[in-house]
Amino acid sequence: MYSIYFSELLKHKRSALNISQSQAAKLCYLSKASYNHLEQGIRLPSLETLIRLSHVLKTEPSELLDAIMHDIDLSQDTIGILEESTPLYSTKNKSFEDSFEDSFEQLNMFQQKAVLDIMDSLISTNSINVNKDLGDNN
Repeated sequence: MYSIYFSELLKHKRSALNISQSQAAKLCYLSKASYNHLEQGIRLPSLETLIRLSHVLKTEPSELLDAIMHDIDLSQDTIGILEESTPLYSTKNKSFEDSFEDSFEQLNMFQQKAVLDIMDSLISTNSINVNKDLGDNN
């Protein structure tokens, strides 16, 4: 479990609206298991799911995002460390992959997991868009 504050916020918002996990999952176009993983703090939502959650739970996406940021502990100290590190696109003597790896290794495990979840979401979304585009041309 790595998303404590976010998962508690989801539970609180859902309970305040007096809806079940199954109902919330259905309204967000998620399986019950996927929604349950969000409330258990096992997974973080994709950007698309975060927006759906905000509509269903009658809150702002920024409130949910703030909860995620709280969980990954992106404090001003961490931001300062990241700003002082070698920029990701500074490839003077390093390849992009090496620069990315160096930057990634400076993140704590929660931040790394969040980055990986975002990348997974982007890859999944891109695959869906490519499939839609291919389907439209046929």
